[in-house]
Amino acid sequence: MSKPTRHHIVPKFYLKSFTNSYGNLYVFPKEEGKQSFEAVPNNVAVRRHYYSIKTSSGELNPKVEHTLSELESIAEPILTDIKSYKNITSQQKQDLSVFIGIMQSRNPNFRSGVEEFMRQSIEKIKTSAIMTSKDTDDLIANVPDAIVAIAGGKHKLKEWMAQNLKVEMTNNASIEHIGLGITISEILQKMHWEFIINGIPHMQFITSDNPCYTVNNNVNRSGYGVGIALKDSTIHLSISPNVFLIASHGDNSIKFVTSRDKVKITRINSRTVRYAESEIYSSYKNDWIQQIHKKNKGFYFATLIQNIGPYQLMRRRLVKNV
Repeated sequence: MSKPTRHHIVPKFYLKSFTNSYGNLYVFPKEEGKQSFEAVPNNVAVRRHYYSIKTSSGELNPKVEHTLSELESIAEPILTDIKSYKNITSQQKQDLSVFIGIMQSRNPNFRSGVEEFMRQSIEKIKTSAIMTSKDTDDLIANVPDAIVAIAGGKHKLKEWMAQNLKVEMTNNASIEHIGLGITISEILQKMHWEFIINGIPHMQFITSDNPCYTVNNNVNRSGYGVGIALKDSTIHLSISPNVFLIASHGDNSIKFVTSRDKVKITRINSRTVRYAESEIYSSYKNDWIQQIHKKNKGFYFATLIQNIGPYQLMRRRLVKNV
């Protein structure tokens, strides 16, 4: 079995749906000062060993990347049917739910939230252990004089250790949580799926390096943050330049709706730009898309874990640069 080193954080087959007649994507960076450019799907949304698990021997194991590839092969023909406006079966919906759920948990947005949550949790435990544990007293008795001097004396050692022993998360920490996408999929397949067909040729849908995202306009009223299980939460995913999926709580039906509402389509694309990590991908480039990009690219994700607990895991919030 091959050991791929270049891992796509967004599936390459998915990105191909957003290419122009030359097989290229228009890439719009969110970082200030960076200009848009054209690129082939193989060269965007790529990170080295992003899904590789480091074993105890130091070897990089690609099994997660291989599993993701298998899921993509199942999803690809289903998405092809949807792009042709064909109804899908309940089994296809279930299979695609797994792909979408994993798509959400595999990307940098989700993984960064997991890593920051774990880091803050361990930091709190670490600080508490250093300040209260008897083992710390035994450790301090054997600390070299040079460290004692740096800390400002033995009476300040505990405080110095609490401040200077930093927690760093390895790649393995968040990879193990990609499986949470299965839990997301179990909820997703029970939701109502509305596929919006774009009826305005020059206002096509775009996508990003965070293509599948959860929206909840009442998030500030909830102590749980943005979670798919909340009744007001919706899942958003651009399927192609002509089809966009919004999944919401209610019945588990599937519906195709054609929209010629310019405001609605603009709002969908604006949200896609806001929820992107660092890049937006489009099959076209015109004044309209450039205006949407310019107006919304200043939004970024901030991890706000005010109270450490299991329900704060997904608490990442969009904040605008000032």
